Amino acid sequence: MTCPSPNTDATTNTNDGTTTTTPRHRTTTTTTIAKLVPPTATSLDQCAARLKSGNLVAFPTETVYGLGCNALDPTAIDKIYAAKGRPKTNPLIVHVRDATRALELWDATTTTSRHRSSSSVAGRVLRALTDEFFPGPLTLVAAACASIPEQITAGTGYVAVRAPSHEICRALLCATGGLPVAAPSANKYGHVSPTTARHVMRDLREEDVWVIDGGGCCVGVESTVARVVE
Repeated sequence: MTCPSPNTDATTNTNDGTTTTTPRHRTTTTTTIAKLVPPTATSLDQCAARLKSGNLVAFPTETVYGLGCNALDPTAIDKIYAAKGRPKTNPLIVHVRDATRALELWDATTTTSRHRSSSSVAGRVLRALTDEFFPGPLTLVAAACASIPEQITAGTGYVAVRAPSHEICRALLCATGGLPVAAPSANKYGHVSPTTARHVMRDLREEDVWVIDGGGCCVGVESTVARVVE
C-alpha cells in the first residue's frame, strides 16, 4: 500500500460504498529575501547606493527602525507603500542629516534662507525649532517645497521632516551625499513599530530590503510631531 504524503488529502472508503476525503494539514514555507547587514563603512556605502538607485533600506534611529527610500523618487516611494501594505493616504516622514537640509524641503516662501531674515512667522519658528532640537526625536510638519512628490505628502501639501541623532542613521545619510530619505517605521502596516533589526527581519523578511543591524533603539517610540503653520 502506498502511504499518502503529509500534504495530500486522505481518502477513506465507507461501508456503503461511498468515499470521503479528509483534508490534511498543509505546510507552507516562506522565502527570506530581506538581507541583514552590519553597520560597517562598506555596508553603509552599499546601502547608500541602494537608496540612490531606488531601492529600500531599513535602518536604526534613536526612536524606531525606519524603512527608507529616496524621498524624491516617486517609484521608490511606491515600493515603501507596497512593502508595508500602507494606505497611500498616510504621509511619510522625510529624514535628513541636518537642519539646513530640512529647511530646503519646506516651501521657500516660508523658510527663505537659514541665513536671511524672513517676514514669515512660520519660517522663523521653523528655524528656531531646528536650531534647538535638530538632530533629535522631533518631526516638524510645514508646507512642502515644489520638489517633494505627492506620495510623500499624501496630497496634503505639507511635508514632515526630521534629523535623527542616531550615529548609524546619520552616517548613512551622509553616505548618500545629503539625499532626503523617506522612512516610516520598518514594519507591516498596523504592526508594532520595530526597535531591533530582528523585529524588522521578522516582519519584512519577504521584501527586497537591506536591514542595517544597529542594535536596539534608545528611545523606542516614535518621534514627537509638531505642525508649523502661519
